[in-house]
Amino acid sequence: MKRISAYMLKHIGVWLLFIILLCVAFWIRVQGVDTIPDNQFTSNDAYLYYWQAQIISEHGHLPARDMHRWFPLGRDLGQTLNLYSYALAYAHKALVLLFPNLSLYQVTLYAPAVCFCIGLTALYFFLYHTFGLLFASTVGILIATLPGTIERSAAGFCDRDSWCFMIGLLAVLTYLVSLQRRHLHKRLLWTLTSGFIVFLGGLSWEGFGVFLGIILFIELWCFLSSETETDLWYYLLWIFTFVPTLFLLSPAYRHGEGFATHLFAFMLMPPVVLFSIRYLRQLLITKAPWAGCLRPHARKLSLLLTLLSLTGGFLYVWGQSETFALSTVPLSENRLMQSVGELKDPEYRQWVFRYGSVFFLGCIGFMVGSIHRWGAKSLVFVLPLALFTMTTFFRERIQEWSEGSLDNTLLFFLLQGLPLGYCSWHGGKRKQRKTSRPGSPPPHGFSSGLHSHEMQYDTTSLSGYLSLSSQRLSSNSSPIFCAHT
Repeated sequence: MKRISAYMLKHIGVWLLFIILLCVAFWIRVQGVDTIPDNQFTSNDAYLYYWQAQIISEHGHLPARDMHRWFPLGRDLGQTLNLYSYALAYAHKALVLLFPNLSLYQVTLYAPAVCFCIGLTALYFFLYHTFGLLFASTVGILIATLPGTIERSAAGFCDRDSWCFMIGLLAVLTYLVSLQRRHLHKRLLWTLTSGFIVFLGGLSWEGFGVFLGIILFIELWCFLSSETETDLWYYLLWIFTFVPTLFLLSPAYRHGEGFATHLFAFMLMPPVVLFSIRYLRQLLITKAPWAGCLRPHARKLSLLLTLLSLTGGFLYVWGQSETFALSTVPLSENRLMQSVGELKDPEYRQWVFRYGSVFFLGCIGFMVGSIHRWGAKSLVFVLPLALFTMTTFFRERIQEWSEGSLDNTLLFFLLQGLPLGYCSWHGGKRKQRKTSRPGSPPPHGFSSGLHSHEMQYDTTSLSGYLSLSSQRLSSNSSPIFCAHT
């Protein structure tokens, strides 16, 4: 009886804390609604999406060309990604059945706060299920209260930022949940769900490759830290849910122009290339005539294929660099892009104003902790992270020194080098652990209390760690997750 009471109290406390966090996050974002005049918004792009949602509500779809822009030819709406406007229009059609007096303007006004809270809900419960209540609560409070997240998710700022934040979080989190699932049907369900959400994100924002890149970095980590392929066909199923569908349904992916010029190359090609090198390695170490010689060097082969792929990507970027001046690619430095306030390089004071010093101190702590824990072996990861910190938080000083030409190039290469350095660092740790004596105790801080049946997972790979976390929490999982797992 005492165990049942403790179990109920624990999960009632989790729900109560979550409800308080969600209410505070929503309340912060709707405080200024009374100061906004009727039919007005606090961002410029909000009027465009609201106007498009009105057209969709009246006619069911957008016209082929927007004759209010780019006179006299008008702008081809097939080259834009307008799912957010459709979501506003059809959300209003659904909600008006329950609330007849609800207007499309009210739906648009509160959409940023609602989308942000949905994304925060998914993140909170995923972190709680995987890492525990303390970690989930800390991250939830930080994200809910940091000024940088409030500004672009407040009611009235009806740009698509919160919508893309929600879709991006759901895409990444559902993919991570799919890695936790060992049952076939559940794994397939979560994999298809993640792929479908990526498809929605690909129809919402030209820069959704940022969230897609997180998933690809996870797969790249697993690829470089493993010697065999176990989940390759799940990955193939995942990319089949959005790569061919985006290519067939949106003209922006088939023959992009203007801001969509490189959409196909930066959004659809990376997941296909990653599958290709994974499948190629599997063929070389299993079915090739020299498979026996290559199998002991599977990781070196993975690194070689990855470097060749990155080289091909760099050559493409180099060859197309002249076209970036007319696109939204971050490498662009044309006068139009430099005049947009949100695209300007942030100074350190802006980071402090929007987010405090959380990210800067986090990077410093990560570097110091890694050096203290693993010594010189961690430098392969610490050095790229240190340069990344410099180019991110102190860009104005580097711009003064390099006259604005070095910092973006250095940052671009560091974004590619960080995951490779981290994988090499983890690979060295795993190799050292394998060569240790069988009877030696685990390293300090490496969960010395793990049960024997938990040690079957490779905790140096993300999928193994997530599986281990899922198993360790399965005995006392909350009803929240029993319902969907």
